[in-house]
Amino acid sequence: MAAEAEIAEASHPVSLDRITDLTAVECFDVGFREIYYFAIRRSAQRFSRMVKSAIVVQDPDQHGIARVYEALNENPQIQIRILRSVTEATEWFADPKGESNE
Repeated sequence: MAAEAEIAEASHPVSLDRITDLTAVECFDVGFREIYYFAIRRSAQRFSRMVKSAIVVQDPDQHGIARVYEALNENPQIQIRILRSVTEATEWFADPKGESNE
């Protein structure tokens, strides 16, 4: 998944905000180790601007996975928010101050 994201990102001249929608995930086949290595890989990337990364969740397991990734993120160019809907994510993206309704 990380490699696919990197390829997609490289095809755009300006770094894009992103939404990761976990609401349809019923069972996670990853643990701390996989999330850690993904976060390390993302921390090494450089973007053309600050990127907003919205993670959309609905249940406690989804929220827990998102929180682990959020806590491990060390890339100063990635601003993460855990939200309850895609609508909330797009509203956050549109906010020039970068604030959320959390």
